[in-house]
Amino acid sequence: METIDNKGSVLKLSLLAVAIVAVAGCSSGGSSSQPIDQGDPGQTDGGGGSSDSGGSSGDSGGGSGDGGGSSDPGQDFTYKTINPIEEIPVGEEFRLDSVTANATPSSSGVTMNQQPVLDHAAMIEVLPNGPNGESRIRLNAPIAGVENRDFTESRAPYIFDNGDYIFDNGDDNDIRIRSVEHESEQFLNGSLNYAAFGEWVIRNSGGDSDGSYFATGYDTHLNDMPSTGSASYSGAARGTVIIDNGQPGNLFGQANMSVNFADRTLNGSLTNMTAMDTENGAIQQPWNNINLAGGLDDSGNRFAGITEVISSPGNAASLSTDAEGEFRGRFYGPGAAEAAAVWSVKDPNGSAAFGAFGVKKD
Repeated sequence: METIDNKGSVLKLSLLAVAIVAVAGCSSGGSSSQPIDQGDPGQTDGGGGSSDSGGSSGDSGGGSGDGGGSSDPGQDFTYKTINPIEEIPVGEEFRLDSVTANATPSSSGVTMNQQPVLDHAAMIEVLPNGPNGESRIRLNAPIAGVENRDFTESRAPYIFDNGDYIFDNGDDNDIRIRSVEHESEQFLNGSLNYAAFGEWVIRNSGGDSDGSYFATGYDTHLNDMPSTGSASYSGAARGTVIIDNGQPGNLFGQANMSVNFADRTLNGSLTNMTAMDTENGAIQQPWNNINLAGGLDDSGNRFAGITEVISSPGNAASLSTDAEGEFRGRFYGPGAAEAAAVWSVKDPNGSAAFGAFGVKKD
């Protein structure tokens, strides 16, 4: 992840496979794409950030301004990119699709307090650099009780060997950002460019934690969404499994989707999933395969559906084949070039898993 320039005028982010995972860009002309809430009648079709005022096409890049959509179906759009490194103005706001669970550590492992819940009210805002040039972001996540909480990159840049980035706020809370590049050869034909996904952990004073995965980016303008034909997508999936009263595990694997834009249906799967013990990263076990079945929103660039476990390796980290849940996401970039989403599966025995994935057209 790059940071703001010397004047503090722009934050440069290279985002990846978990905790903002990035997507790369092509451009044509016109106004840019931005996350929108299609359940919010105040927002326009075609972008414009999390501001509900909509309408101005003067913001060419989908930040906190509007960005506006055109009523001309022949209009070309210019899309900002998140990866490769692209200038993102200070004040840019990204609305997140998120999935959040609450759990408490115990002597026997982790106790689930709240099963994963999908939500679309959380937002991340790009802030000016810190005094030492550190990148800074602000999180608002009502589902986790977070309001205007600022996070600073631990070092500028702070890069682990596996490409992770960490933002924290000094209270043992963090947002993790991982670059897709270190997994691209295994999972993707190159990195994402317009979409991103990631995670946050909010540790509360009572000893419990709100953990969430999110998906965001520069969404496809509604007038730029395909209405005919079909496409296949592939990419990477990440997540967390919490076995009730057991040890949690980090999940990673592959994601794929097949979309029929004419009848607005979607099918896909999360496969080759592996669970890695959070206490001992050397311990890895095969994990469940997850089926995705759903459809596109009739009015926009969103999709949603149900998830269900379709295989179980039967080890201590896996869920039963009765586990099921839901997923929710959006298309990003020109012509629905990419997609990112959050997902959950819940086991009748109280265990659960949740995460996010990002894919691009094959």
